[in-house]
Amino acid sequence: MLATGRYSQPADIHHLTSGGRRRGDEATISLSPWHHRGLTENGSKQHYSGLYGPSFAHGRRGFQEFFGSDDYLLEVQNVVLAHYQQTPWFNYVPHREVFLAIRAIKR
Repeated sequence: MLATGRYSQPADIHHLTSGGRRRGDEATISLSPWHHRGLTENGSKQHYSGLYGPSFAHGRRGFQEFFGSDDYLLEVQNVVLAHYQQTPWFNYVPHREVFLAIRAIKR
């Protein structure tokens, strides 16, 4: 979800880790079932990977090289959520300022 901006399916909650341990309840990001668990609705893993990028379930390194580090993704999500909280969900469309704030975050 966060990784591709697809909002048509429920999010999986991915707990970020450090040293093999969860960093806590606030260190979570939302990912689509594909990005989190490698689940496809229909089609092959290669097809999904080509369309949406790599799945975390199929390799942490490839996922992070493509989308960014855990800290980067957490910061991106926090920027999006901060803007989302100012607008009711049914009217929410990411504004230019959201995209500019995300671009300013260091990968």
